[in-house]
Amino acid sequence: MNTARKTGKEFYNAAMGIRGEVCAAFRRGSEDERMKLGPVIANICPESFRKIRTEDLLEGTCNQGSDCPFKKELWRELERRFAELPAGNRETLPVKIRDVILGEKPAFLCTVLEDSAEKASEAAKKAASVGATCLELRLDKLGGVEEVREAVSKIDFPKLAVCRPPKYDGFFKGTEEERAGWLLAAIESGADAVDVEAMMAPELREKVVAAARKKGVPVVICYENFHETPKKEILLGILKWEEAMGADIAKFAVKANSYEDMLAVLETILEAKKQLKIPFIAIAMGEYGKPSRALGPVLGSAGTYCCVERGKEGAPGQMTVKKTRNLIEMLTR
Repeated sequence: MNTARKTGKEFYNAAMGIRGEVCAAFRRGSEDERMKLGPVIANICPESFRKIRTEDLLEGTCNQGSDCPFKKELWRELERRFAELPAGNRETLPVKIRDVILGEKPAFLCTVLEDSAEKASEAAKKAASVGATCLELRLDKLGGVEEVREAVSKIDFPKLAVCRPPKYDGFFKGTEEERAGWLLAAIESGADAVDVEAMMAPELREKVVAAARKKGVPVVICYENFHETPKKEILLGILKWEEAMGADIAKFAVKANSYEDMLAVLETILEAKKQLKIPFIAIAMGEYGKPSRALGPVLGSAGTYCCVERGKEGAPGQMTVKKTRNLIEMLTR
């Protein structure tokens, strides 16, 4: 197996070419052989690792969970090799949500959270008229899977399909299998991107991701915490973890309980800009986090989430599209 280090697109293409060989060798190997494969996988390049199903790689290594020495060694090697990769080789791979290119300039994702396809369609038109570049189309208040299909197909505007359960401040009350079914219906009906939680059951997440890949639909993998802001090291690790799981766009949104929390998010954006090869969105929620919704895109976050008007917020601290646009334009003149 040729693990010679390469640069740029050659580096990426070489890694993709041996993906199948690495996976097959890993799955059929003993634990000792898998231990040896860890540094090999990391040596290929982080980009290749994130394209391999995490569950395929870690399946059957041992029963020690997060204490598994293989997993620890693999991630240590991965991060060490990534740190060694010259910054010039870390070009962000372009990601498009229809005609919106993430990373070119800040994307304004306007939350549409309505209880019918008709209302969602009207809200989408209003979002477009006030300057949104993309919709966060929240499915969780809709009446059923057929209404999901209707809403997605009716809206002719770049749209990211999202369906949140109550534990993520959403409204979907069915089973996780049913929720995955709604996301699959959205993909089939014309969603331009789809959002899944990092903590979603792996088998369901992979099912949604596979359907999105088949349709050429970008995947946002997100982490949300409505209680606190983890340490900067953890926030950066979350984005890397999402990248490793195969996200096209990594995202976290965390509750800021102080301005120090908001600054931790902004500092994470600066560091993630150096280390990630995919676009990412980082947000501090709540009143203390509100400034991050404008400052984040200025520092390197690929986009920010807004609402059409006051009273239509989809998460704590969201500002209107118009206000958010004005702030970012003022900061970047």
